[in-house]
Amino acid sequence: MVSTIILLDDLKNTKVIELIKNQKNSKIYVFNFITSKLLEEKKLNFEIGDNVLNDSLRDEIFNHTVKFHKWYLNQKFSDDFTLFGVNILGMLDQAELHSFLIHKLLRFFAIKKIIECEKPLKIIASTDLKEIITYLREFYDFDFELLSKIEEEEFEYDKYSFIINIGSKPFSLSLSRKTYSKIKKSLEKISGIFFNLWYTPNKNEEIVLLLEFNPLAAESLLSSLNKTNKKIILFNTRRPAAWNFKSLKILKQNNIKLLNPENFLDKNILNKINHDTTLIKNNFLKLLKNSDDLIDVFSIDNFSAWPLIQSKFTTSFQNRLHEYITLIYLAKKFFDNSKVSCLLYLSAVGESETAFLNSDSNSFPSIIIEHGFANYTKDSGKYDALSFYHFLRDKIAVWGPIQRDYLISSGHVNQEQILTLGSFKHDNFFTKKYLSERKDVRKLLLTLHPINEYAGRGNIQTFQRFEKFVKILSQILKNYSNCELIVKLHPGHTTSDYYVKTLFEKFFDNIKILQITPISKLLEDCDILINLSPESYDPSTVLLESMIMEIPIIDISLDDKKYELEYIKDDAVLELSMESNIEDEIKQFFENKQLRDKFVENGKKHAQKYLSHPGTSSDEFAKTIENF
Repeated sequence: MVSTIILLDDLKNTKVIELIKNQKNSKIYVFNFITSKLLEEKKLNFEIGDNVLNDSLRDEIFNHTVKFHKWYLNQKFSDDFTLFGVNILGMLDQAELHSFLIHKLLRFFAIKKIIECEKPLKIIASTDLKEIITYLREFYDFDFELLSKIEEEEFEYDKYSFIINIGSKPFSLSLSRKTYSKIKKSLEKISGIFFNLWYTPNKNEEIVLLLEFNPLAAESLLSSLNKTNKKIILFNTRRPAAWNFKSLKILKQNNIKLLNPENFLDKNILNKINHDTTLIKNNFLKLLKNSDDLIDVFSIDNFSAWPLIQSKFTTSFQNRLHEYITLIYLAKKFFDNSKVSCLLYLSAVGESETAFLNSDSNSFPSIIIEHGFANYTKDSGKYDALSFYHFLRDKIAVWGPIQRDYLISSGHVNQEQILTLGSFKHDNFFTKKYLSERKDVRKLLLTLHPINEYAGRGNIQTFQRFEKFVKILSQILKNYSNCELIVKLHPGHTTSDYYVKTLFEKFFDNIKILQITPISKLLEDCDILINLSPESYDPSTVLLESMIMEIPIIDISLDDKKYELEYIKDDAVLELSMESNIEDEIKQFFENKQLRDKFVENGKKHAQKYLSHPGTSSDEFAKTIENF
């Protein structure tokens, strides 16, 4: 038995490692991969904290988290937070809340097990574990010490991160939510005035409203919608619609107008927004003061998740409250003064989507568009909750019959709700000419799915397997001096990006690492794709894109779990795991053109089976919407 256990997560202050060295009769548990590497460098012994969680317990934690998705509908307090039909407590992006909550619960149950096993007299912990340890002291007897001063935790969208490439390397820039909002408003004000982009109400126009669309990704769809008898209005909060010259050009060419709160809301409404912000904030403070209802709502057996998230949730909700109420008033005025035919959106649980979809002035059809290479097996069905089908309001547009049939058979969606319209963002993939002959392996593209805890599976072992693969690949490519490796990070900024970049730079000389370059551009000049999948239930869309572009694919799963996914059954990719003889398999793939050709042909067949309306999806969307 040890008298002291030291618990380390994301260690912000590395100087405390020297303090740890002097702790006698102690044992270190680490929950963060980068922190574990720091301790390795210092030659300190430690245990991996999340190894105490088996798969069964991880599944249980995931299921608990999913049960909290609609926590705000509790009748004991929901009426005090409803404005024009919208529950303001539910405005927080549910995907964001899920990510934060499952992270806390994974740490909570792991530390609980460690305490029960070690029975420590004292716990020393990094600051990000303060709330968990403090709460557990109510049930277990031990002394507690923090390693350094408290650092404020943040929800995912309290900061906005941007990626820019300087030469062959990506660099990230982070802005606070408040600063980002100011810059976004300034950019939109300039573009809106100078290019006449602002929408003004006109009840004689039939409108299609698009929420949170990137004009560059939706260019084909916007062009097709422009040919209908509908007026197209775009509303974005998460990124400016007109953020470069190309996006401005697309908007102007297709007669798209932008809905802008500052331009649309008058002084009288702004005064009402300020009044309701104060009112709702007071209701929220009352709810916090009598928090028994919140403790009950987030209860898990004899414990509650509320003390783990209370501080951060409270801060974020209060900071964003004025934004939320502004969105609700904007939706109401827009619907009351416009003739809306249809609403298109990409997320069921985003903040702007929640405000517009739940407004009591909303009485028209809406379509959510699935925008990824979705999973479609019974075995992985529990993770369907991450697609938030239980938030579906009206219709859903899927890419093809495989997704359609799965949603029906799984009971997630009724048949009459499904529109099988293909993928408009891949229309341009079918108009390009690809390399018909790839004799030698000259360019190798490596794509990375983010490593996270979203499904409760991502852990330190996942990072360790990733590092192992990078080492293996570096050894393989020493035998192929003419082969150029390009690494494409996921476009969404993640906390692991810095480590990933550092790792590749360690094992490869003059490595090209990209993040914001369009994947279609990289695939055009690619001889082989290698994709890393941290969690095998969630296939990357780049697999399908590579099939369309007739590129041979190696997909390497860092997950032990195997699923009978359709593209695997169709033998459309070379599917490997870390248990495979990766070195031999990749070498054979590189050197055997017949083998690569077999996967290319199978991939083409799978893509044809998976996607409806290849190359004409945008026109199908336009036809459907015109008939509403």
